[in-house]
Amino acid sequence: MKTITETTRNKLTSIAKSKLISEKKCSHIKDSEHTVPCFGYDMNTLDASRKWIYEEELLKGTDIERARIYANKAVLYVSQKELDKKVRAIYEDLLERAKSRLESKGDYSENELSSMISSMLA
Repeated sequence: MKTITETTRNKLTSIAKSKLISEKKCSHIKDSEHTVPCFGYDMNTLDASRKWIYEEELLKGTDIERARIYANKAVLYVSQKELDKKVRAIYEDLLERAKSRLESKGDYSENELSSMISSMLA
C-alpha cells in the first residue's frame, strides 16, 4: 500500500475486522493464531457483523436484549495475517474505484487519489 494516513489505516482496519467477524473468521478465545482483539460497540441496535453471535445466543435460550448486548460487547479475536490480507483487499478495491473515478479527469496526483480514498471511507 502506498503511504496512507493513520486515520485511513484505522478505518480500513476497523472495516476489515468487521468483515472478518461477519465471515466468522474469528475466535472467542485468544490463541496463537487469533491474537488481535476486536471490541464490540455499545449501541442500541445489533451490530450487523455480529448477528450470527446474537442468533447463537438466542438458540441457547438467552433473552433477546441480553443476546443483543452480548453480541455487541463480546471481545473476539482475529488473525493478524487474515486482518492484513483483508485490509489490503479493501484498500486495493478502494484504490481501483478511486482511480476509475479520477481517470475521467485525466491527470491526478497521489494527494487527489489519497483524498478520494479518504472520502470514500468517510
